Amino acid sequence: MDFLDSIRIFDERLFEWMFVYLSADWLANICNFLVRDHNLFPVLLVFFVFYTKKDRKKALLFFIMVIVTLAVSELAVSGLKELFERPRPAAYFGIQLNTTSLSFPSAHAFNTMVQAVLWSYWLGSKRGLFFSMSFSIGVARMIARYHFPGDIFGGWVLGLLFGLLVVALIKIVVRKFDTQGQFSPG
Repeated sequence: MDFLDSIRIFDERLFEWMFVYLSADWLANICNFLVRDHNLFPVLLVFFVFYTKKDRKKALLFFIMVIVTLAVSELAVSGLKELFERPRPAAYFGIQLNTTSLSFPSAHAFNTMVQAVLWSYWLGSKRGLFFSMSFSIGVARMIARYHFPGDIFGGWVLGLLFGLLVVALIKIVVRKFDTQGQFSPG
């Protein structure tokens, strides 16, 4: 048994332990509702409307960055899922969930971490809130039984790295094209 097999087995056993000892259907149902993609959009919309009142040009640029980053990060995480080809826990434990999509890395953990990095860079003062949301969504995906803990942790780490890359690219573009400082974060 090699190192990666040991990690996979540990991850599966940890999920099994969580499923047996920390499982509550009512909690899994609440978490499942909270992490559905369409339930997060109203939160983004309210925040965007609030932010737009301060500076429309910056708000529009930020909105475009969020949408483009979401699209690119979704493509990146889809490619990673195809590379690793790890089935969801439902395939291992017979849980009645969607078993057609792959598990590693968690797209929710990856995408929310990329957004936490982007939003933290752009809006600085609310860093704790953005990273807390990413953490909460990842944990909710485990509780809702869609992911092994390693899928979530891997999604967070890979999402953090990808988010830092995105922010580095944004800094380069802003430095090059924003000579008057109109579109710098904050």
